[in-house]
Amino acid sequence: LSDELRGLDIKDKYSIRAYHGSPYDFDRFSLDAVGTGDGARLQGRGINLAEEKETAEGYKRGPTGRLYETEINASPDEFLDWDLPLSEQSEYIQNVLRQNENKLIKDLNLGTSIENIINAPNQDGEGLYSLIRTERRGEKEASEYLSSLGIKGTRSKDSFALDRNKVPSKYVIFDDSIIDIKDKYSRKVVPLEA
Repeated sequence: LSDELRGLDIKDKYSIRAYHGSPYDFDRFSLDAVGTGDGARLQGRGINLAEEKETAEGYKRGPTGRLYETEINASPDEFLDWDLPLSEQSEYIQNVLRQNENKLIKDLNLGTSIENIINAPNQDGEGLYSLIRTERRGEKEASEYLSSLGIKGTRSKDSFALDRNKVPSKYVIFDDSIIDIKDKYSRKVVPLEA
C-alpha cells in the first residue's frame, strides 16, 4: 500500500465486534472453508460476519451449532459498502480506487477514468464488485483482487436485524487473518425425559 493509504489504515485503532454462526467447531477462520457452510455468497466470496448476534444465530444449525464472537481488526471505512454509490464510499475506499487507477483501467478494461466511475450516478459497491467479478472471471478472483488493493471486504445493511432503530452491518471478509475469535458458544442439547 502507498504511504497515503497507510495513513488511512486505522486497523490498530479500530475493530468491529461481529458474530458468525456455524454448524462446525473450529479455532480460527480460514478462507479455505468458504462454501462449506450455509451462508450464501450474496455480497462477495469471503467469511460472513454480522454485527447482530441474532443474525449469526440463524446459521448455527443442528444440535451442535456454534456461535462465534469475533473481532474484525479493521475499520468499517476499509470495506466496500455494497449499497452506497461510489461517490459516497469512505475516503479510504475512494483513495484506494484513485491510487490504483492505472491498474484498474488496465485490468478491468475500463474505457474511462476512475473519477468518472466514482461519480457515475448509478455506480455502487455492488456494481463495482460485479464488474470485477466479470472481468476477473469469478467470485474468488474478484475478492482476491479487491483484497490485493487493500479493501478488506464488503459490508451492507443487515436486513435481518431485529432492532430497527439501529442499522447494523453484515460483512464479507476477504482476508481471514484480520478476524480474531474472542468467544465461542455452543448450543446445548437437553435430553427429553421418557
